[in-house]
Amino acid sequence: MTQISIIIPCYHDHEALLDCLASLQLTDQDEIIVVDASPLPAPQSQFAAFPQVQWQQCAPNRSAQLNQGAKAATGDFLLFLHADSVLPPLWRESILAPLSDPDVRLTAFRFTTDSSALAFRLLDRFVWLRCALFQRPYGDQGFCLSTSSFESIGGFPEQELMEDYEFITQIKKIGKITTVEEALITSARRWSKFGIIRTTFLNQWVTLLYRLHVSPVKLGQLYRQGKFILPVDNTARKK
Repeated sequence: MTQISIIIPCYHDHEALLDCLASLQLTDQDEIIVVDASPLPAPQSQFAAFPQVQWQQCAPNRSAQLNQGAKAATGDFLLFLHADSVLPPLWRESILAPLSDPDVRLTAFRFTTDSSALAFRLLDRFVWLRCALFQRPYGDQGFCLSTSSFESIGGFPEQELMEDYEFITQIKKIGKITTVEEALITSARRWSKFGIIRTTFLNQWVTLLYRLHVSPVKLGQLYRQGKFILPVDNTARKK
């Protein structure tokens, strides 16, 4: 059976990580690599049921965590997950099947959240449309690809923000991206800080500014503060 290396960056997400790990139905050939950037180590007593997890420490930077996990991986395929994600029962079959097509270089799950609110159901539809029209999933949908494809583009760009966007841009240069029908459930909590409408528009605003070559460092400041103001003193990133 094909081995999958499951790479999960973690930062203050140990409780959510327990649910993520519980949703994985692992084979003996699979491996889980958690790259933890939390200031306090995970309480190992809570994770005793998952002895196959390899724990690594890293400075708080998502792209650096992802690359570090990939470097340690030994699988034929890499599956990158957020710590607050819960996988569907048939996740393995659904995410690997499209990769049998040599033209398909990356697969992702359909996006949904653990909230039943109407606004989130509309968000689900918006994300599905974006993926269908533009082949543009984001990291909260999970990324699965062969190790060789990952290495061919040099991994994730180690920048403060928009690493998912840039990673997908590079993948699209070498092949197709498929979003499968099975949904990966993501926690709705990250929309609670600014609200779903503001957060959705903020995501699109930051993407627009990135395409206008505003630096990821400046974009990170705007994103954390929930601002929509175009910075006049920004440092342009390289095209």
